[in-house]
Amino acid sequence: MAESLPELTEQLKSSLELHYSPEIATKAVELYKRSGEEYKVYIVGCLILTLTASVKPEYTLLSRRKSNLLQSQLYSIEQASELAESGLYLDDQPRPQQQHRLVCFHCSAKIPHQSGSLSAHRQASPGCYFVRFFDFIKSMGSADPSFTESVIRDIGRYVKALRKLKTDLCSQGMAIAMTYGFDNKLLTFCTARHFMRNSGRVPDRAGDLIQLVHSIQPLFHESVPLTVDILALLEPLKLLPGRPESSGYHSVVVGQYDRLSGSMQSRVHSLTHAQLQAIQSVLTSNPSASGAPPGQS
Repeated sequence: MAESLPELTEQLKSSLELHYSPEIATKAVELYKRSGEEYKVYIVGCLILTLTASVKPEYTLLSRRKSNLLQSQLYSIEQASELAESGLYLDDQPRPQQQHRLVCFHCSAKIPHQSGSLSAHRQASPGCYFVRFFDFIKSMGSADPSFTESVIRDIGRYVKALRKLKTDLCSQGMAIAMTYGFDNKLLTFCTARHFMRNSGRVPDRAGDLIQLVHSIQPLFHESVPLTVDILALLEPLKLLPGRPESSGYHSVVVGQYDRLSGSMQSRVHSLTHAQLQAIQSVLTSNPSASGAPPGQS
């Protein structure tokens, strides 16, 4: 049964607060509640990708990163909070002859610990989805929001990827695996991680799905997979099959602004004709694609 909007937004907020600051989580939830379908897809897509697909899953929790930084005694409480909220933790076991470095839990970018900051993280790894989502949410309150063609590209990819993920999570193999006593959130979280890190592929057999749980669960703090209800987050999204224009997303690039939220309209107007044509080719190409998540297609 579908969750109510208050239950859904609380699930979204609690999931975001696992690895983002309360400020970012609150702003993302407010944007989700007041915006059109395109933003909802982007927010949920980024949440699932950044939570499940991290290179260093043991540092997914914001509190774990902050604790790691404070234990080093190199940073004040304020500095540790800022660095942790930027996705960074301290590599406390550097190689011989190397200084300590800050590492992003999601993309594993490495930054000298003396110059650690969100801007240094962004410069070292401009494609990091943790940073890109952080910047996107922060920009929503600015006079010049950062709604770029890369975001529009990702929306098109998320539509395909999340549609396939939702189908895979409702497969017969998943139904059988759930009869073995696993928490449904845990099973879907582990399956989503495999999906996000393996170009949109998911095992068909229940035995293989159970093995995923045994191999992936120890990588995360137990609170992470047991907090996130991925199926509940996917349920309200309009991920219609067929070409992107049948879902309303084609309007992003062909100027049919009436179906878009007002804030989306103002951002699309800032793109050039050449940019729109380039984005259109991404959103309308290969409609039967496998649904690989952004960064793996």
